[in-house]
Amino acid sequence: MGTVLQDRQGIARKAEHGQIGARTLIGTEKGIMFRRFLLIVILVPLAVILIALAVANRQMVAFTLDPFNPGNPALTLTLPLFIFLFLMLVIGMVIGAAVTWLRQGRYRKQARQRGVEAENLRQAIKRAPAAPSQAAIPPGPPA
Repeated sequence: MGTVLQDRQGIARKAEHGQIGARTLIGTEKGIMFRRFLLIVILVPLAVILIALAVANRQMVAFTLDPFNPGNPALTLTLPLFIFLFLMLVIGMVIGAAVTWLRQGRYRKQARQRGVEAENLRQAIKRAPAAPSQAAIPPGPPA
Protein backbone atom coordinates (compact mmCIF):
# COMPACT_ATOMS: atom_id res chain seq x y z
CA MET A 1 0.00 0.00 0.00
CA GLY A 2 1.49 3.36 -1.02
CA THR A 3 1.59 6.50 1.05
CA VAL A 4 -1.19 8.98 0.38
CA LEU A 5 -0.25 12.64 0.12
CA GLN A 6 -1.47 15.00 2.84
CA ASP A 7 -4.10 16.59 0.62
CA ARG A 8 -5.13 13.13 -0.65
CA GLN A 9 -4.35 14.11 -4.22
CA GLY A 10 -2.53 10.93 -5.09
CA ILE A 11 0.14 8.45 -4.14
CA ALA A 12 3.47 9.78 -2.88
CA ARG A 13 6.61 8.62 -4.65
CA LYS A 14 10.09 8.21 -3.27
CA ALA A 15 12.35 11.19 -3.95
CA GLU A 16 14.46 10.74 -7.04
CA HIS A 17 18.21 10.89 -6.56
CA GLY A 18 19.51 14.44 -6.86
CA GLN A 19 16.06 16.00 -7.24
CA ILE A 20 15.38 17.32 -3.74
CA GLY A 21 17.51 20.45 -3.88
CA ALA A 22 20.97 21.91 -3.81
CA ARG A 23 21.87 20.11 -0.57
CA THR A 24 21.40 16.75 -2.24
CA LEU A 25 23.76 17.65 -5.08
CA ILE A 26 26.74 18.52 -2.89
CA GLY A 27 28.14 15.02 -2.46
CA THR A 28 27.14 13.69 -5.85
CA GLU A 29 28.97 13.72 -9.16
CA LYS A 30 26.55 16.40 -10.39
CA GLY A 31 27.48 18.54 -7.38
CA ILE A 32 31.18 18.23 -8.14
CA MET A 33 30.58 19.20 -11.75
CA PHE A 34 28.45 22.16 -10.64
CA ARG A 35 31.23 23.42 -8.35
CA ARG A 36 33.76 23.08 -11.19
CA PHE A 37 31.40 25.00 -13.46
CA LEU A 38 31.09 27.80 -10.89
CA LEU A 39 34.84 27.87 -10.47
CA ILE A 40 35.50 28.15 -14.19
CA VAL A 41 32.66 30.47 -15.19
CA ILE A 42 32.63 32.86 -12.23
CA LEU A 43 35.78 32.70 -10.14
CA VAL A 44 38.41 32.49 -12.89
CA PRO A 45 37.17 35.59 -14.78
CA LEU A 46 36.76 37.42 -11.46
CA ALA A 47 40.36 36.60 -10.55
CA VAL A 48 41.59 37.80 -13.94
CA ILE A 49 39.69 41.09 -13.52
CA LEU A 50 41.03 41.61 -10.00
CA ILE A 51 44.62 40.92 -11.09
CA ALA A 52 44.27 43.34 -14.00
CA LEU A 53 42.81 45.93 -11.60
CA ALA A 54 45.75 45.48 -9.23
CA VAL A 55 48.33 45.83 -12.02
CA ALA A 56 46.64 48.94 -13.43
CA ASN A 57 46.36 50.68 -10.03
CA ARG A 58 49.82 50.31 -8.52
CA GLN A 59 50.36 54.02 -7.87
CA MET A 60 50.62 55.14 -4.26
CA VAL A 61 47.71 57.13 -2.85
CA ALA A 62 47.29 58.84 0.50
CA PHE A 63 44.24 58.03 2.59
CA THR A 64 43.71 60.52 5.38
CA LEU A 65 41.23 60.38 8.23
CA ASP A 66 41.55 64.06 9.14
CA PRO A 67 39.49 66.19 6.72
CA PHE A 68 40.59 69.47 8.35
CA ASN A 69 44.35 68.78 8.20
CA PRO A 70 45.07 66.40 5.28
CA GLY A 71 48.83 66.72 5.80
CA ASN A 72 48.74 65.17 9.28
CA PRO A 73 51.07 62.13 9.01
CA ALA A 74 49.60 60.47 12.11
CA LEU A 75 46.21 60.05 10.42
CA THR A 76 47.38 59.45 6.85
CA LEU A 77 48.01 56.04 5.30
CA THR A 78 49.89 55.79 2.01
CA LEU A 79 49.44 52.51 0.11
CA PRO A 80 48.90 51.39 -3.49
CA LEU A 81 45.37 52.08 -4.75
CA PHE A 82 44.56 48.42 -5.41
CA ILE A 83 45.03 47.61 -1.72
CA PHE A 84 42.41 50.20 -0.80
CA LEU A 85 40.12 48.80 -3.49
CA PHE A 86 40.53 45.24 -2.20
CA LEU A 87 40.00 46.40 1.39
CA MET A 88 36.75 48.11 0.40
CA LEU A 89 35.66 44.93 -1.41
CA VAL A 90 36.36 42.79 1.67
CA ILE A 91 34.68 45.29 4.02
CA GLY A 92 31.62 45.36 1.75
CA MET A 93 31.44 41.57 1.72
CA VAL A 94 31.72 41.40 5.53
CA ILE A 95 29.01 44.03 6.01
CA GLY A 96 26.75 42.27 3.48
CA ALA A 97 27.26 38.92 5.20
CA ALA A 98 26.52 40.46 8.60
CA VAL A 99 23.33 42.12 7.38
CA THR A 100 22.19 38.89 5.74
CA TRP A 101 22.94 36.93 8.90
CA LEU A 102 21.00 39.42 11.03
CA ARG A 103 18.01 39.43 8.69
CA GLN A 104 17.84 35.63 8.72
CA GLY A 105 17.80 35.47 12.53
CA ARG A 106 14.06 34.91 12.73
CA TYR A 107 14.33 31.89 10.43
CA ARG A 108 17.14 30.39 12.53
CA LYS A 109 15.06 30.98 15.68
CA GLN A 110 12.05 29.34 14.04
CA ALA A 111 14.17 26.35 12.97
CA ARG A 112 15.51 25.95 16.53
CA GLN A 113 11.99 26.09 17.97
CA ARG A 114 10.71 23.53 15.49
CA GLY A 115 13.69 21.29 16.20
CA VAL A 116 12.94 21.40 19.92
CA GLU A 117 9.27 20.73 19.22
CA ALA A 118 10.13 17.76 16.99
CA GLU A 119 12.46 16.34 19.64
CA ASN A 120 9.74 16.76 22.30
CA LEU A 121 7.29 14.91 20.06
CA ARG A 122 9.81 12.11 19.49
CA GLN A 123 10.31 11.75 23.24
CA ALA A 124 6.52 11.75 23.79
CA ILE A 125 6.13 8.97 21.24
CA LYS A 126 8.82 6.91 22.96
CA ARG A 127 7.13 7.40 26.37
CA ALA A 128 3.61 6.61 25.12
CA PRO A 129 2.39 3.05 25.65
CA ALA A 130 2.24 0.89 22.57
CA ALA A 131 -1.15 0.79 20.86
CA PRO A 132 -2.94 -2.55 21.23
CA SER A 133 -2.72 -4.80 18.19
CA GLN A 134 -5.77 -5.61 16.05
CA ALA A 135 -5.89 -9.20 17.35
CA ALA A 136 -6.22 -8.05 20.98
CA ILE A 137 -9.33 -5.94 20.30
CA PRO A 138 -12.48 -8.05 20.74
CA PRO A 139 -14.86 -7.88 17.80
CA GLY A 140 -17.78 -5.53 18.35
CA PRO A 141 -21.42 -6.27 17.65
CA PRO A 142 -22.23 -6.56 13.96
CA ALA A 143 -23.55 -3.34 12.46
